[in-house]
Amino acid sequence: MVKLSKSFFESEVLFVGFTEKYRRFCTQVYDTLTKKGIKVYALSAEPKEKFSVPVYADIAQLPKVPSCAYVINDRPETARVVETLHAKGVKKILFNSKNVADQAILDRCRALGIETAIACPLMLYGGGLHRLHGFFAGVKRD
Repeated sequence: MVKLSKSFFESEVLFVGFTEKYRRFCTQVYDTLTKKGIKVYALSAEPKEKFSVPVYADIAQLPKVPSCAYVINDRPETARVVETLHAKGVKKILFNSKNVADQAILDRCRALGIETAIACPLMLYGGGLHRLHGFFAGVKRD
């Protein structure tokens, strides 16, 4: 596992778990990444009509799968998601928190050759309390 830095992200990211339950947070992350020039592909099991941004219901619908993903699913779903992402060629996964990825999931990623980090992208690109939280979490704003 690496510390999160801007070099972790590429020009595109797959946002897995874009959900109505956390609409405000998801939209904030989406908008922040987009404003930084990062193309975001939002993926949700919920119908896309509920969202103000383009959201895909299935990974097979994506025009392409980025090599980097940001995952906010609940932990029971994360193990399955990791396998799917690996099969689609994802090389880096940012997990939102330890509630999303436990040590077994991180070990599985390592075995699959997937680079991982645990943090919120707002710690890297946001301001205020997000930036302060990122400082204490060791996020590098290179």
